[in-house]
Amino acid sequence: MKDRHSLYFFFLFSFPLLCLSQEIQTIKFSKSQFYFFQKGAKDDTLIDGKNNLFYLIIPDSLKPNLIVNIENGKLVATKNDSLVALDFLQGLKYESRYTLRNEDIPIEKKRMSGSKNKHYDFVSLINGVAATPSKKILIRLVNKIDNTILLENVFYIKTN
Repeated sequence: MKDRHSLYFFFLFSFPLLCLSQEIQTIKFSKSQFYFFQKGAKDDTLIDGKNNLFYLIIPDSLKPNLIVNIENGKLVATKNDSLVALDFLQGLKYESRYTLRNEDIPIEKKRMSGSKNKHYDFVSLINGVAATPSKKILIRLVNKIDNTILLENVFYIKTN
C-alpha cells in the first residue's frame, strides 16, 4: 500500500514539471524569400524609441537587388545583422540598401584565396522630402531590377 501511495505522489508531482518542459523550436527560412516583421508585440502604432525594432532577414543572394524606401523615418543597422531600428524623422524620406563591403584586400589576394563570402553593410541615405502625413511612416521594400513594390507597410507614430 505504501508503494502505491509513493507512486501516486510521484506522478502527481512530476506531471506539472513534464507539462512545463518545452521542445526547442527552430525556424527555417527560405533562401529565396525575405522577411520583414516587428520584434515583440505587433502593432501599427509605434511609440518613438520603444517598439521600433524590426527583423529584416534577407539572403545574401537578394541583398544587391533590394531597396527600402522610408517616409518620415530611417532604418538604422544594429549590432545584429538581421535587426534594424526605425528612427522617426518627420518630413524626411530615406532610402536604405545593402552595399558590398570593401575589405581593403588587394584583388590578387582575393582571387588567390578563393573566398566567395560576400559581406554587406546596411546603409541609409536621405532621399528627399516625405509626401506622407507627418504622423505616418511608410515603408516600401522595392525590387531594384524591375522597380516593383514587394512589400508596403504603414505605421503611425506616437511621440512621448
